[in-house]
Formats: sequence, structure tokens, C-alpha cells
Amino acid sequence: MEIFKRFFKEYLKPEKKGLAIAVIMMFFVAVISTVIPQMIRLVIDRIIPQKDFSLLNWVIIGSFFLLVIRNLLTLYRVKLVFVISQKVLLEIRKRLYSHLQHLSLSYYEQNLTGKIASRVTNDVKDLQRMIVAGSSRLIQQSLTIVGVIIFLFVMNWRLTLVTMSLFPIMLFITSKFGRKLRKVNKNIQQKMADMSGVLQEAISGMKIVKAFVNEEHELNKFMKEAVENKRLNIKRGSLYARLDTSINFTSRSSTLIILWYGGLQVMNQNLTVGELAAFITYTQMLFRPIIRLTMLNNIIQQGMSSLERIFEVLDTEVEVKEKSGAVELIDCQGEIIFEDVSFSYASEEEVLHNINLEVSPGEMVALVGPSGAGKTSIINLLLRFYNLDSGRIKIDGVDIEDYTLDSLRQQMGIVLQDPILFSGTIKENLIYGCPEASQEEIERAAKAANAHQFITNFPNGYETEIGEKGIKLSGGQKQRVAIAMALLKDPKILILDEATSSLDSESESLIQNALENLYLNRTTFVIAHRLSTIVKADKIVVIKEGKIKEVGNHKELLEEDGVYKELYDAQFKKETLYLDADQVSLIK
Repeated sequence: MEIFKRFFKEYLKPEKKGLAIAVIMMFFVAVISTVIPQMIRLVIDRIIPQKDFSLLNWVIIGSFFLLVIRNLLTLYRVKLVFVISQKVLLEIRKRLYSHLQHLSLSYYEQNLTGKIASRVTNDVKDLQRMIVAGSSRLIQQSLTIVGVIIFLFVMNWRLTLVTMSLFPIMLFITSKFGRKLRKVNKNIQQKMADMSGVLQEAISGMKIVKAFVNEEHELNKFMKEAVENKRLNIKRGSLYARLDTSINFTSRSSTLIILWYGGLQVMNQNLTVGELAAFITYTQMLFRPIIRLTMLNNIIQQGMSSLERIFEVLDTEVEVKEKSGAVELIDCQGEIIFEDVSFSYASEEEVLHNINLEVSPGEMVALVGPSGAGKTSIINLLLRFYNLDSGRIKIDGVDIEDYTLDSLRQQMGIVLQDPILFSGTIKENLIYGCPEASQEEIERAAKAANAHQFITNFPNGYETEIGEKGIKLSGGQKQRVAIAMALLKDPKILILDEATSSLDSESESLIQNALENLYLNRTTFVIAHRLSTIVKADKIVVIKEGKIKEVGNHKELLEEDGVYKELYDAQFKKETLYLDADQVSLIK
């Protein structure tokens, strides 16, 4: 009930005017519905015995007129409720998607993509059924029940009490099965989300699935969830059948009781035949809504389960929050200072411990170290994807937590280890972070990233559709498009996370030459495993086990004969065999 109160307050209350009109329409529909049996009573008790043909015609015409009005009111009520429901659902989708956009990366690391998508699609769809088919009909049927009960008591209160003697049993049955159905519906929705998660994961990784000949394994994973979903749906169907059978049996029993007691009343001349006929019609009008309410209850229970899951997402706290009174980062110079920074993912062990680092404006910093050392974590913290456990990071002398998130990230350009592109054209991807860029600026950035040539080789050039996640491009092409995206943004702080890992030596050389011009007056962080990239850095930061072990340039660190020297001998030294004379000279 608390969930529905919240739903009404936050989403339905703004539509109270339209809802009030819909309820008024429902009220008049209920009134008209309860008048029809009185017409039947009039025909049986008066018109037929008196053979009043004129009155019969007027009663039929009047009844037809009432039916037309009833249907028109129902038509406009359904249309109005549908429009209101779509406005409410649009607002829910907007808030839900907006909240998902602002949730921290840790939320996405802890939840499967399919489960998250299920909240926005399946759960919202179930909520729509609750609003349109559930709540509106619930009000309509409830008004009809109230109207019928009033007429029944006016006609014969003793017979009405006899009729309603089985009501407590019907309410008990509905309540008992309702609780069970809500639980089962919630489990089914969860299982649907699990199935979506498995399916989406398999589709996104189909190349790996096929390469490792694991189609059967993925099928078994999916079927495990599908079989459980089947079991739950059979259980739900069984509950529906038992509920429907129980309610129908109770209503039919009530009809038999009315015929018995009502027949006695007619024979004792305490009730007319017309009144009994009207009474039976009323009871059918009473039991039909009650039976419908049991089915509507299932829809409402399913919708309430979805609403509960939607609110779970909306109530998920945003971990990385913007401070009240945060300032804009304007005219960024690029000075970056890490002061005693420590960090851990969720409740895991620290991945960074007491990181202290000073980077001057325009410096190129190479982060090196074994896999899992914490290099990417440093970048994630700089971008404020996560909160620090302790310490602080300052840009231009100000704690990054004192800047607005948008202005902070607007000053940074990033190329991820695995480039993420969106379905659409190459141009649409290039201007993703700079929608106002001119064609000249787009081509300049593409040339700097060594992407212009392969783009223009496509028949449609920059308007070429690249498919979902850029599937139509090679790994190197995607990498260069991603680099061009960052360059077009023209950030003060440039971050290259394994940016050249997907390129051949020729492409890498061309891009490195282009990037050297961009390093000027721009603070740059590079995470790379290639010696040709690292040796050009102004400052090499060696990270191991979450700690900074050494800081210096290539020559200084080799002379220290420490961790960097070990990495050089183990990973980088053999690369000198493939470098040209100038690069070998630089290394020496």
C-alpha cells in the first residue's frame, strides 16, 4: 500500500484533473448499469401483465439510449485513461533512465545489463497494464458493486443479506491467492530479467562463444533460466485456475441460494417475479465484477511487483554526488595533484594505497606496471567515476569534489582500452562529445588520428553506418575513431588507456607523431605497454600492488635498477629489436 501511495503522490497526482473526469465517467456508467435491471422488473411486473405496448416501446427506446450513453462514456474513459497512462509512463521512463545515467559505475558492475534493461522495458510494460487494465477497471467495477449493493438493499434487505453471506469466503479466497500470486509474479519478473541478462551477454560476446565452441554451454545457461521460468509460470497458472474455480463455484452457489430463498419469497407473495428477476440480474452484475476483480487483482499484483522493482532502482543512491555549491572548472591549466589517495572497489581490498603524485600543466605521464596494479583505477578516480576512500585529488589547486561533475569531465578526453562506439554513422560518433563541430574540425581531428584516409575510402565516407558497437570497423579503425573523438573535444587533460593496443606498428607510428603535437599545453596520462610510447613521457609512474614504487623519466629509472628496470628487461627490452635508429637513440 505504501508503494501505491508513493506512486499516486509522485506520478498520478499531477494528472488528478484527468483522473477525476475519468472517475466521474465511471460513476455515470455504474449508475446506468444499475438502472437496466429496473427496466426488466418494470417489463415483467407491469408492462406484460397490462399489455402496455406503448410503455414497452418507450422502455426499450430509453434502455437503448442509456446503453448508447454508457458505451460513449466507456469509450472516452478508456481513451482518457490511456492518454494519462502514457504520460505517467513517459515520466517514469524519463526519471528511470535519467537516474540510471547518474548512477555510479559500481552499480553497473554489480548488475547484469539485461536485468537493468528489464526494469525500463518489461517492468514499465507491466506497470502500464496495471494502470490501464487494472486500476481503471478496478474503480469501474468497484463503483458498479457499490451501486448494485445499494439497489439490492433497497429492493429486499433480507435477500441481500442471504446473497452476501458468501462474500467473506470470496474475500478470503482472493486475499489468500493474491499474496501467493504477488510472490510468484515477482519471482517470474526476476527470472525474466535473468533470462534477458544471459541472452544479452551471449549476444554481445557471440564471437568469443563461437571461437571457443561454447554454443552448447550458453544454451544450457539460458535453458536453466528458461526451465525455472517455465516452472514458475506453471505455478502461476495453477494458482490462477484454483482462484478462478473457487470464485466461480462460490458465485454459482450464491445464485442457487438466491433462487431457493427468492422462490420462497415469491410463493409467499413477499416478492414479485419481476423483482426476483431484477434481483438475479443484479447478483450477476455483482458477481461478474467480483470475478473480474480477482483477475484484475492478478494484474495489479504483477504491476505492484514491477513498481516495487522500479522504485528499487530509483531509490538506489548515487554514490558520486555533486557537492552543494560546486563550482565550474573554467580555463583549466592541467595541474594535477594526488594527495594520500587510497581506494577500494566496494568491500574489496585496497587497490590503491597512499598515492602521492604531482603533475605539472602540459606534462605527459606514463603509468606503467603489471596487470592489476591500479593504473586504470587512477584514471577512474581522476574522472570521478568513483569516490575516494581517503585523500584527495586536486586540479589547479582545487579538490575535484568541489567542481561540478559536468565541467570536470568536460575538460577531459579519454580513449578506453576497449573503444566503445554507438550505432549510427562515423560522423555521429565523432561529434558525440562535440555536437557543434564543423566538418572541417571533424576532418582535422580524423587526420590527426590517422582515421581520415580509411573513412574516405568507404563509399559514404563520414556518413557510413558502423553498426552496433562499431561492429563494421576493425579494431584498429575503432581505436582511431575513438582517438579522433577525444581530439575533437580538444580537452585540457588527455587520457589514453591502452590507446594504441589495437594498432599495427605503422598506424601507431603515424598516430604517435600526430599526438605529440597535441601533448603540447595539454596534461596527458598514458597507460601503455609499448616502450615506444613510454620513453617519450616526461614522467613515468611505476605502480605495483596499488602503490607508487618509482617516479622519473626512462633514463633515470633504468639507472635506479628497480621495479621499472625489471619491467623493462621482462617486457620492453625485446621491443628495441623492432625500433628505428631514432627511437633506439632516444631509449639509450
